[in-house]
Amino acid sequence: MTTDLPISTPGVLVLPFVFAGANAATAAARVRFDLPFAAKLMDVQASARSSTGTDPTLDIDVQADGESVLDAEIAVTAATVTHGVIATDRLADEAELTIDFTIGGTSSPTFNDVQVVLTLVRI
Repeated sequence: MTTDLPISTPGVLVLPFVFAGANAATAAARVRFDLPFAAKLMDVQASARSSTGTDPTLDIDVQADGESVLDAEIAVTAATVTHGVIATDRLADEAELTIDFTIGGTSSPTFNDVQVVLTLVRI
């Protein structure tokens, strides 16, 4: 769950990443960017509108400079919002952030309209 920040907190940044359509393949670095400033990671959440296949699984990891910032990958269940447990909350200026998908299951599993939202505070 996201910590409720006072409304006067400066430098709050919410970064939504939308992966529209059917996501059917495991992929490293579905998103890759350099953070333009040092930041504290406050929340990571993920959701998917729906899924297909037999026993589909979607695990999402967020990495900074090749190391996971989460205690464990986020296991996404369709039609719910799942929050990750943050292991590393301090992100360096110019840290390279990536979002990775691991999709499993049988009968051609897909996850539709996946969203990942990062909440950061500039430090």
